[in-house]
Amino acid sequence: FKSFNNGFEQELKLFVDPAAPVKFIELKLTNHTQENRRITATYFAEWVLGPNRDKSKNFIIPGFDNESGALIARNSYSTEFSRHTAFLTSDKPVHGLTTDRQEFLGMPGSRSHPAGLMRIGLSGTVKSCVDPCAALQSHLNFAPGEEQILTFVMGQGDTQDNALELAQRYSRRDEIEQSWKETIEKW
Repeated sequence: FKSFNNGFEQELKLFVDPAAPVKFIELKLTNHTQENRRITATYFAEWVLGPNRDKSKNFIIPGFDNESGALIARNSYSTEFSRHTAFLTSDKPVHGLTTDRQEFLGMPGSRSHPAGLMRIGLSGTVKSCVDPCAALQSHLNFAPGEEQILTFVMGQGDTQDNALELAQRYSRRDEIEQSWKETIEKW
């Protein structure tokens, strides 16, 4: 997907690894202005982790791993998949996050104008017993004419340890590029 807005050329590429349970959301931005610019890139996902969100949302346990910078979540109530852990991370440092859908979307909740994007930063809330989500932010600073790539990585492991291994491995630039190459070769 390509667009040009507010002096930025934007290219969004979505793909999955051909073997690992990992999805990539790669955003390439180019500053076409003559000014230094700062952009906050945010990825938002509503955890389902079950047959449907309304039935599973009360049983989702979120967490955050400082080492990998990954938001994680599992459905403790699932009989078959209670150990499986989903994750969301980025190949850039994390500057804001929340696992509270109401904080991010606001009340009554708008995906087209989320409250979390109308203010500076997210609270860093990571707690259970809220309507769960994964919202992760990274800041990017641009010089005039500069191009940068940021990749959000979402996936799931059979266990929390496996999920964190996948998050750390696939948030490295060389692994992202290798996965893209293997995806192209497979197609």
